[in-house]
Amino acid sequence: MKKVATSVVFFALSANVYADQVYTWQQSVDVAVKNNSALSAAQNKLDSVKDQEMVSRSNFFPQATASYSAGETGSTDPALGNVVTRSSSMSLSISQSIFNGLSDLAKLRQSYANTRSAETTGTTAKAQLSYDIKSAFERFGSVKEYVTLTY
Repeated sequence: MKKVATSVVFFALSANVYADQVYTWQQSVDVAVKNNSALSAAQNKLDSVKDQEMVSRSNFFPQATASYSAGETGSTDPALGNVVTRSSSMSLSISQSIFNGLSDLAKLRQSYANTRSAETTGTTAKAQLSYDIKSAFERFGSVKEYVTLTY
């Protein structure tokens, strides 16, 4: 009990020192959302698996590769004068996977599942943050009442 009373007194004195930094409910929520590492990590994970899902879809489309090179060489021959040789080459390759043993389909399904899992993780992080904010608000109200009643 002594520890609780000491904490409450410390909190009451701290509240007076930082009284100019009073947040509204919405500001408190905004600060908590902005600074919550679990929520930030969940959002980054979701972005990553969505990108991976797009990569998994690319296996169903044709793959094209193009290249071009050019060169020039020169020499001086007393009999012929200046000789310049120019060369260039270009290539274009297009390929399409017809059947890959359902591997591409399995990778796509796995990426869908990873996306759903990341969305669930984000929802859980939001729910936990909501619970933490509400609990802190209730604790603050209780401490405020305790301080008012005892002083």
